[in-house]
Parts: sequence; C-alpha cells; structure tokens
Amino acid sequence: MKTYAKLKFLIAALVFGFGINFYTHAQTYKLNNKVSSLIVDGTSNIHDWDMRAENCGGILSTEMEDGSLEEIEKLEFSVRAESL
Repeated sequence: MKTYAKLKFLIAALVFGFGINFYTHAQTYKLNNKVSSLIVDGTSNIHDWDMRAENCGGILSTEMEDGSLEEIEKLEFSVRAESL
C-alpha cells in the first residue's frame, strides 16, 4: 500500500512538475533534469537510507478537458542505475 501511495504521489508530482497548460486538450511534457530531483528512500536490516539520482528522464502525454486530467496516454520514467 505504501508503494501505491508513493506511485500516486510521483505521478501527481510529474504532472505538476511538467507545468500543465489548462487550455490545451492533448499535451506532451518532457522532464527537465536540471530543475528536477529524485530521492530514493530505502530500508535495510541495519538502517534506513536515501540516495539522490543524478540522471533521470521522462515523458508524459496527457489528455486534458476543461482544466482536469482525463487520461494519461503515456508515462515513461527512467533513472540510470549508475547515477544513484
């Protein structure tokens, strides 16, 4: 359940992070790596930890109607493992 909540938060953050234009119906947004950040939180049997990703990217294609999100047509998100 905790992972599902984080995924919902990530999608919402991506939608707002891409800067939605409420007057258009279909838009594609590209993640700007220079102004975005990703922190991965984790746990082990020894301690909790977090890591910052240095290189991530993504594309979001949405369908908007009257200023509300109708559909997420495409969502691609990637992080290079070496950048963690």
